[in-house]
Amino acid sequence: GLLGENALGEPHVEVDPSAAARCYQRAAEAGHAEAMLNLSLCFRNGEGVDRSARAAFQWTERGAAAGCERSMFNAGVALDPLHPPWGSPGAAEAELQPISKDGKRAAGYYRDAVDAGHAKAMVNLGILLYTGTGVEKDAAAAAELWRAALEEGVQQADFCLKNMEERPGELTDMFENQQS
Repeated sequence: GLLGENALGEPHVEVDPSAAARCYQRAAEAGHAEAMLNLSLCFRNGEGVDRSARAAFQWTERGAAAGCERSMFNAGVALDPLHPPWGSPGAAEAELQPISKDGKRAAGYYRDAVDAGHAKAMVNLGILLYTGTGVEKDAAAAAELWRAALEEGVQQADFCLKNMEERPGELTDMFENQQS
């Protein structure tokens, strides 16, 4: 964010994560989709508010429902079984416990993000399709998404395509081994 950075000709603004979180909260409650995303990140990282995986995910979902493509993508990542947990595994406090993984819901959020133009979501949805995580396996659809993402400049798509073409089957093994 811009908080704490100098604007051209403006005096330096002190970093105040609590004030930023309060501003995001007001804007989010007024329906601003990007503020919902920013507030979710405050909760996820414990910046200006107490850390809470649960509140972070709730605001992420609200941002996604309000049309924020980055929130759609982040909700997919939070639910994606092939990504690390959102939260702290083994935490005693309910607020810090990880969000339950759900490949089917993750794919839905990724699809929404792709439809909204989020290029990195193309890579992640492609991986779910390639591995059959939460969706039916579809290597052709995965490759199509990865090619489109590569055209948008997402280099991870090139990695997926090269490994898919050069070492068939190994890419699936690699992603499945990340779940452990």
